[in-house]
Order: sequence, then structure tokens, then C-alpha cells
Amino acid sequence: MKQNPFHLWQNKAEKDLLSAEKEFASENPITETVCFHSEQAVEKYIKAYLVKNEK
Repeated sequence: MKQNPFHLWQNKAEKDLLSAEKEFASENPITETVCFHSEQAVEKYIKAYLVKNEK
């Protein structure tokens, strides 16, 4: 079954955000990794928004 493009981007964004949150909560977080995954999550949420709103 083919996944809806909006949900595809949303799920990818949520995985990036989860990665950032887990790294941030670790004993010695690598800030570059937290920032990278946070930025990636934002980009993917924007793509999800654009897909949903046909922009």
C-alpha cells in the first residue's frame, strides 16, 4: 500500500525529531547531531505542509 506523501514526510520528520530528542537527553549529547536532526525535522515538516497544501 502506497503511503500518502504528507504522512511520508511527517513520519520522516518525526523520526528526525526523535533522534534529536534522544541525543539531547543522552549523558554527553553531541550538539552538532542534535542541531542536524532538528534542522532536518523542520525541513521535512515544511515539505509535509507544502504537500498537504499543494504548494
